[in-house]
Amino acid sequence: MIKFDLNNYSDQAAPVREALDFLKSEGWADAANGKHFLGDTGIFVNVFEYNSKKQEEAAWEAHQKYADVQLMLRGEELMEYADIRNLQLAPYIEERDFIACEGPAEQVVPMNVNTGYVIFPEDGHKPGISPDGSCAFVKRACAKIPMELLR
Repeated sequence: MIKFDLNNYSDQAAPVREALDFLKSEGWADAANGKHFLGDTGIFVNVFEYNSKKQEEAAWEAHQKYADVQLMLRGEELMEYADIRNLQLAPYIEERDFIACEGPAEQVVPMNVNTGYVIFPEDGHKPGISPDGSCAFVKRACAKIPMELLR
């Protein structure tokens, strides 16, 4: 997992910059909900709104085909992280590029409008956690970048 600053992400890989440039052009927090395709690059961005959850209600996940670029557009939440080698993994669901996971967090990171995270296939993550238990409104973007573009 790599943390980056939204005011300066020029050191990120070109596909990550492309996804972030798209969100910036949409006005960050004004990006429309839904799935946005970035031409024929294979990169797409999911934008969604929801209420954050209590820690025990949030779910672990991991992916194989795509790296995630997680970015808060409004509000704040916490995200738990762990190396997937230290988690119990459910069978891979290829059509969703999804692996449900269980286990303890190795790290808890804040998700706010000033920072983002690039999450790789070896990174189990549990987004959507309320920092104070209030389960407040948030808007988040998750860019999906095919791993072959990052190799």
